[in-house]
Amino acid sequence: MLISEIFKESNILINLKSKLTTEVFNDLVSKMCEIEDLDREDEIIEVLLDRESKRTSGIIKNVAIPHAKIPNLDTIYGMIGISKRGIDFDSLDKAPVHLVFLLTADIDDPETHLKVLKNLALLLQSDNFYENVTNAKSPAEVVSIIKDYEKKLSQSKY
Repeated sequence: MLISEIFKESNILINLKSKLTTEVFNDLVSKMCEIEDLDREDEIIEVLLDRESKRTSGIIKNVAIPHAKIPNLDTIYGMIGISKRGIDFDSLDKAPVHLVFLLTADIDDPETHLKVLKNLALLLQSDNFYENVTNAKSPAEVVSIIKDYEKKLSQSKY
């Protein structure tokens, strides 16, 4: 599954105002559930918070990838949040997070979930991907950047 299929324009929030992890989860999950017509907001937030309490999702410099696996989802859903001022995610490197990729997947489809995480990791390792996304001025520009990088990666190892 392509990252650009998960993170559509409507699923990208530029200039995220949240300062704390819990606020970010509330903002992103609320918007995702509204857009995707999911009536599972509380369940998703609970799973995200539980996972975050065990291990931070801020594992890459200035990037967090919180993800929740819950039963009975028909596909993977996601949101991107971009914060100019940074969010305290209690990251491994203690640096603030400026880019959040939130994913929600079906607990019974670990293969797809892992493939999406792998593809996202490949994008994040690409030269200037982080800088280009965090400097984007609109959700449409973010989607265009993701598609451009996916195209480059597909020509190599994606």
